[in-house]
Formats: sequence, structure tokens, C-alpha cells
Amino acid sequence: MKKTFLIVLTAGVTLCGGYRSEARDVVPDAPVQVGGVGPVVAGSVSPAQLPSKARRLIDKLGVRVTECEREYASGEYEVKLDSGIGMEFSKDGDIMEIDAPGYGLLGSDFIREMVPERLYSNLRELKLDGAVNSIESKRDGFKVEFSGSLYEEGFFSPKGDLIALSYD
Repeated sequence: MKKTFLIVLTAGVTLCGGYRSEARDVVPDAPVQVGGVGPVVAGSVSPAQLPSKARRLIDKLGVRVTECEREYASGEYEVKLDSGIGMEFSKDGDIMEIDAPGYGLLGSDFIREMVPERLYSNLRELKLDGAVNSIESKRDGFKVEFSGSLYEEGFFSPKGDLIALSYD
């Protein structure tokens, strides 16, 4: 039985041994074009196209919009002001984030418009109201980044209670 098996195996190797794969068997002769630049994910819009809630806030602050972009998938808006401050709004016009350029600081008028009074009071008590670089609002609360302070960032509840401060 062993002799038969060896003969079959040898015959199989002999029969298959003559096939060679070459690069031209798997590489196409010409490049294949995959058309288009991809789906459009965002585009410039006029500030007049912002949701009314966002337009009212911008008017109240008395600032000028220099750039306005809408993300099509989420419906969110990114706005840049003439001062360089960036703002992000939800599709409903709720402010989600505000950033001062570089290591710049946000004025108290911007901070007060974005955070609950309790959070602003906590910032004042900690003497951090003059060191706010950015604020991000999420369902679970606020993340505040500082510039020129011992603290790097602070985390606050949705009502404005201090949760934690981190420093470098």
C-alpha cells in the first residue's frame, strides 16, 4: 500500500510541477480608472443659511462670519469669525464647540453664551474665566480647555458642576 501511495504522490507532483505563475497573469496591462473624486461631505454655505438659532447668537454677539461650511451627512455647521474664533453648530443651531485661534482666549461674552450660569460661576471662583481657550459641549457635559493657566482642561457636568481639572 505504501508503494502505491508514493507512486500517486510522485505522479501528482510531476503533473503539477510544470505550471508557472508569472506577474503578467495577475497584473492588468493598463491602469484601471475608478471614476470621480468621491462623495461630497461638506460645502460652503452663506451665513444666511445657518439655522435661525445660530444666526440669532451670531447677531447677539455682534461678530462677522468670514467662513461658513455645512457637513452634509450630519447637517452640522462650522463657522469662522473675523477674529479667527471657530464655532460649530448642530443642525438645529445649538452651539457645540467654540475655539479661540492658537493659544488665544475666549471673551466672557462667548463663554456666557455657551455654558450654564453655574459653570461660568465655577470658572470665576477658580479664576479661570480669563484663561478659556475652547469649550466643547456634549451630552455628558462640557470640556473646557485653558491657555496660560496651571490647568490644561476642566470637565463639567451638563448643569455646570465641576467634575475634574487636569494639569500638565
